[in-house]
Amino acid sequence: MNEEVRELWLKELESDNYVFGRGVLVTDEGTHCALGVLSELAHQRGIISRATVTQTDPFNNYNVGEDEWTKGSLVPESMRKWAGLTIEQTYSIAKRNDEKIDDPFMPNRSGYKPVIDLLKILP
Repeated sequence: MNEEVRELWLKELESDNYVFGRGVLVTDEGTHCALGVLSELAHQRGIISRATVTQTDPFNNYNVGEDEWTKGSLVPESMRKWAGLTIEQTYSIAKRNDEKIDDPFMPNRSGYKPVIDLLKILP
């Protein structure tokens, strides 16, 4: 993974700049999954056009303008390559983001923490 991108992404995930979301990159309501936060960083740097998803779309089809997508990928190819992620790593990140953990000792474990922990150890 690109170290500069990792540092930027971790900083944003640990900030209060984004409202946590599951299942989609970015919603019209402003929630962001972890990959949605990365998409905002990529957009700010001109890597991709803004990534949004309409919640009414049952297939989570993404509206990302002219960005190129690889079949089976969760994010635009240019964004994935900029971040230095494999397709498999994006799936692992999405899974960590979207899982709900029912633990009586940590009842509020949610948000970006599982993704932050993963990003710190990704090669």
